[in-house]
Amino acid sequence: MLGLSPQTILTRPPIVKADYTSDFTSDNNNWDPISVTGNLTQTFNQTVAGSAGWMKNVYDTNQPNTSGIIYTNLLPSSQEVGDFAILKFKIYLDGDWDGTDNVTQLSTQLIAGGSIETEIPQDKETEVYITSNITTAGFYNRHAQIRFAESGDLPQAGAIFWIKDVSCITYGVS
Repeated sequence: MLGLSPQTILTRPPIVKADYTSDFTSDNNNWDPISVTGNLTQTFNQTVAGSAGWMKNVYDTNQPNTSGIIYTNLLPSSQEVGDFAILKFKIYLDGDWDGTDNVTQLSTQLIAGGSIETEIPQDKETEVYITSNITTAGFYNRHAQIRFAESGDLPQAGAIFWIKDVSCITYGVS
């Protein structure tokens, strides 16, 4: 006779709590400038490297500190310990990034508990992924940020970054 012993662990796949996909054809899709000195001009449905649907972001002033874009309340309000989110996007850098070398610190954060800092080449489409895990009850908020944070590679007047195909899927354990 078959039965369940106390050592049997039943598992099920996580459930999708929220699924976001960007659409930059007519607006910034709630990705607003954050901590920008001067202006960050955003234009939509742009083409770069033969591919359409990008949001173009142009700095008009040298940035003395960390700056970028934020989506406030991207993650669902019903988060709990064990939930996780996966954020991915494509990015393309052009213009004046304080030199022609790679931009050494693109800081991508899901404030719910994950961040990465990664090197991004200029003049090349790059895909970025980040996973965020909720590990502490009550210690999260719902924002996602894409920021440039490395002294020596901060955006200068005329620096441009394009972004597209942003997606964020939040999975839950219950």
